[in-house]
Amino acid sequence: MADEAATAKPAAATTDDRPYDEALWKRGQDLYFRLLDVESGKSRQDPALVQEAQRFSQDVEQVLRAKLEDYDDFVTRVELSEKYYSDASRMKKTEVYLKQLYLRKNRIESLARSVSR
Repeated sequence: MADEAATAKPAAATTDDRPYDEALWKRGQDLYFRLLDVESGKSRQDPALVQEAQRFSQDVEQVLRAKLEDYDDFVTRVELSEKYYSDASRMKKTEVYLKQLYLRKNRIESLARSVSR
């Protein structure tokens, strides 16, 4: 279920609704699928890909920290909602989109660690 949340793009998002740049989301999508190819053995491990994943993670964290008043509180709420499969009803509309971005960042970090071994 957590993987679904990490791969699903927020529904009904218009350009004005998203609190992050569409290019950042697309960059994450591309990176995610390239890492999956390496993990599954479809392509060879490339240290540059792992470095790109680290840069993406840093970029996303910068965006999140800039958009959120309390980043640490947000992270705690996201992790608890994933752990207990709760809905996002306690989150602001923009936080729901940021949650998707945060989950994508975490999945990419996990895949990058996996392929760099």
